[in-house]
Amino acid sequence: MTELNFNLVNYRKLLTGAIQVGYSFLSFDSMKQRPCPEKTCLLRHDVDADLAAALEMARVEQELGIRSTYFLMTRSPLYNLLSRHSHKAVMDILNLGHDVGLHYDHGHCPDGLSESDWIKSEAELLESEFMSPIHAVSFHQPDERILQGE
Repeated sequence: MTELNFNLVNYRKLLTGAIQVGYSFLSFDSMKQRPCPEKTCLLRHDVDADLAAALEMARVEQELGIRSTYFLMTRSPLYNLLSRHSHKAVMDILNLGHDVGLHYDHGHCPDGLSESDWIKSEAELLESEFMSPIHAVSFHQPDERILQGE
C-alpha cells in the first residue's frame, strides 16, 4: 500500500489529476444557478486551525484555475478572525477568487436564541467583516441531532 503524505506538492498533483480527467470545480453559489456537469467537484475546506495553511492551499488552487470555499470559524480557539494578520489572510483568500463560508460551532449558541437565528447572526458577522456574501454553512463537529437533520 502506498502512503500519501498530505502536503502542497501532493495536493497540487491530486487537483491536477482531477482536472486532467475532466472534473469541473464549482462554488456553492454557482451550483444553484445551472445544471452541474457530470464530473463536478464542490471543493471546500473547514478551517479549524491554520489560516496561513489555508491561504497556501488557496494559492495552489488559484494557480490551477480552481475556485473553492473556505469555511471559517467566528470563535475558533486557534485563530482570531478579527486580528490584523487573520483578516489579511482571509482577504487574500477572497482576492484569489475563492469564497468563504461559515464553519459553525453549535456549542456557542447563546441560551434563549434559536440555532437558526444564531447561524444567521454569525453569517452576517462574516459578511460584514469581509464584505463577501456567505452562501454556505458547515457544522463543526456536529452532534447526532444535527446529523439526523434536526
